[in-house]
Amino acid sequence: MQAHGTDEAFETRARLYLRTDEAEFVTEIGAFYTFSEPLRLSKPVAQEFLSRVGIMAVYPFIREQVFSSARRIGVASPVLGLLRAGQFVISDGDEPPALSE
Repeated sequence: MQAHGTDEAFETRARLYLRTDEAEFVTEIGAFYTFSEPLRLSKPVAQEFLSRVGIMAVYPFIREQVFSSARRIGVASPVLGLLRAGQFVISDGDEPPALSE
């Protein structure tokens, strides 16, 4: 999960790597948000936004992309589970984002 922002906009991007017995999938989806007036997000606010809004906006598209890609190449479609609000956590530091139990 990544975020890029300016005073006028904020972009969230998520990339998923998934390997099955038949195929290896890589998908990347982004959502672009524009502000009605200049705004600078602090790091904690950006992390909170990614954890609560950003991932929830892009995850359904990631699931659909993996499913439709598998169908197009003729392999079994992996089923990605649902993501519940609050289950995805952006940590502060070098650790990657994680799913909570």
